[in-house]
Amino acid sequence: MSGILPTPIPSPSPTPHTPNPTITNINVGILGHVDSGKTTLSASLASLVSTASMDKSTESKSRGMTLDLGFSGLQLPHPSSPIPTSKLQFTFVDCPGHASLLKTIIGGSQIIDVLLLILDPFKLFQPQTLECLALADQVCGNIKGGVIAINKVDLLLSRDDGKTALEAAIVNIRKRLKNTKFKNSAIVPVSSMLPCPLNPSGGEKYGIKNLLDGLTSTIPFDALTNVDVLRKKRTPGHPFHFSIDHCFQIKGSGTVLTGTCLSGTLNLNESISLPELRITKKVKGIQKFHVASTSVSQGERAAICLTGVDSGKFERGWACWPPEEDSKSGMVRVKGVVVDVRKVVVAGSSTSSGAVTWSGVGVMKSGGTYHVSVGHETVIGKVYFFGAHELRAGKAINSLDLDNDAFLVQDTYVDEFEDESESENEKYSHSPPPQYAHIAFNQPLFTPVNSTLIGSRLDLTDTDVRCRLAFCGRVMSHELVRKGKQIKVAHFTNKSKECEIEKLGELMLRTHDRQTAAFDLIAKSLFGTGTNMAQFVGIKLRVEGEVGEVEEIGYVSGTFGKVEENMFRVVFPGGSVRAKAGGELIMDFRKFRGDKSNGMNQDEVKVGEEAGRSRIVAEGEGGGVGAGGGDKKKKKAKAVVRTGGVEKIKDDGVVVVERLFKQCENVKDYVGLMLVVKGEGKVEVRGEIVAGFGKAGKCKVKMEEGGVCAVGDKVILVLE
Repeated sequence: MSGILPTPIPSPSPTPHTPNPTITNINVGILGHVDSGKTTLSASLASLVSTASMDKSTESKSRGMTLDLGFSGLQLPHPSSPIPTSKLQFTFVDCPGHASLLKTIIGGSQIIDVLLLILDPFKLFQPQTLECLALADQVCGNIKGGVIAINKVDLLLSRDDGKTALEAAIVNIRKRLKNTKFKNSAIVPVSSMLPCPLNPSGGEKYGIKNLLDGLTSTIPFDALTNVDVLRKKRTPGHPFHFSIDHCFQIKGSGTVLTGTCLSGTLNLNESISLPELRITKKVKGIQKFHVASTSVSQGERAAICLTGVDSGKFERGWACWPPEEDSKSGMVRVKGVVVDVRKVVVAGSSTSSGAVTWSGVGVMKSGGTYHVSVGHETVIGKVYFFGAHELRAGKAINSLDLDNDAFLVQDTYVDEFEDESESENEKYSHSPPPQYAHIAFNQPLFTPVNSTLIGSRLDLTDTDVRCRLAFCGRVMSHELVRKGKQIKVAHFTNKSKECEIEKLGELMLRTHDRQTAAFDLIAKSLFGTGTNMAQFVGIKLRVEGEVGEVEEIGYVSGTFGKVEENMFRVVFPGGSVRAKAGGELIMDFRKFRGDKSNGMNQDEVKVGEEAGRSRIVAEGEGGGVGAGGGDKKKKKAKAVVRTGGVEKIKDDGVVVVERLFKQCENVKDYVGLMLVVKGEGKVEVRGEIVAGFGKAGKCKVKMEEGGVCAVGDKVILVLE
């Protein structure tokens, strides 16, 4: 959890055997709808205030509402530290609640460890309350838990039915939180106007102690009991990133930057870089709630004093280690990023059955524009979604490789998959499937790798009931402005073409399963009439089949017959048991967007492995009814194997074969049969009988594309 890290308190004379006391800092985000009493409650909780707290700005005072992030704090005795002087510190981040200030809330949410959600006792979940809940629940992974405060209960308890109404409110809240990370969070009634019933004269307000106990209980046990565990959470050498929310001048001291450390550590007298101003300055002072310190670490709020910085040119942004000292800080201006994104959905009202309805911004189209926020900066970005189908098929979210991966085109963010059952898709109603997005900014933006990015629709009006939060994610890759690196995602669409099986080759017995299979066949009409199929040798095709059946995939080995007949031979190394004359073959391929060659990509189509086979020469069933009309026993006939030889070789792959037929036989009756030509030490090649030749039982044979034979080679024909 960011922010749960120990900070040594400077001690004037620490002894070698006495460990330094520590401050365990927890950033508590106070979120809720406008006028729910957030700032007043924050004032009741806090004993430490910063330069930006309790609506100190003139405009906030004049308008009577929080317009910016406010920071205050409270230190309590550490509940479990063995060092008596150690402290548990809550840093309260008071976020504005007005609809127009969602951008400010987004900026503040990324530094929060624990949520304190403030509800009006009568209205409970108002539009901005639901947005804040969605922000904490789904967008900010850094927020691990929270407490729900029903504020202003003095107004509720003053009614005759106050206690009953309060109990009903708690039941309603539980239903709303049922499918969120806050389903087990404490729900605490509080009031800044009522004294604590147990100590009416002590100054403590109603419910405050229960509220602080609830916040303490959200912190992981190890983080409270074992300081070594806390120290291990600080990754050595991690880039220093400091999110600046205010900048002002102090005469005689310098320029003060206030903000929160998101990662790494900064020590006094070290140098930091302000990338927006392209300057590097030495740190002259560090304070935490007006107390001088020697360092600031991940999760802590601090004020950093620099000299030689014009505060008029800088208000919010980033500070980081100088580029020459830290080449991996990621603080470069980028014009685009790739993010692993998840759509934000909002818990709606409960149905009569107790189920919770969910809603969001609606359909998110690829190529749509969104407000994109990183830290305190927000720009316009054009968003292209991809990867939903590949991630669903088993691709690991962190295995993205833009140089080698290819992705099915997505016209929208995929909310659910068409081939999933209704019950299977139900889980996506409040947890949409993850996918990637390529986001192009309308202006360069400082975006560290691994930082949280939030997409929203801030243009939606107050009358629109949709949640304005659209998606969130983690920055995975940069598109740099100056170094020429561009993000190019390979997008493809799936295509297919069908053709007809004209006839099968010799059926053979497949060795491993003893099934009769065709290992070659003749097909036609894959492309238009007159297409020379020689240029498509190697194209892969599959036999049409049902979903779940083993795929039977072969490849075009050559042309067959005349070009205008548009026929070609297909070889199936693994055999096909489903192929039949008149059936379909299907060519699956991908068309890539932006491919000027308009090529058909079949890299993902794999031909089956070579299967063992043998000729079918076993005895088969034959015979029938005898001449006398009585039933006779069926006679068994053996397959006949004839042999001949190549007499001469003609043009266009045609050879003349002799000795296969007797002079009295009509060779035309055998046209279309397949045979095998095999010379001594040569690989078998196949051919088809296409015509007779002369009157001596000779025939013409058309050899398959690329088939090589010589005069004298042996010819084998199997007749069943």
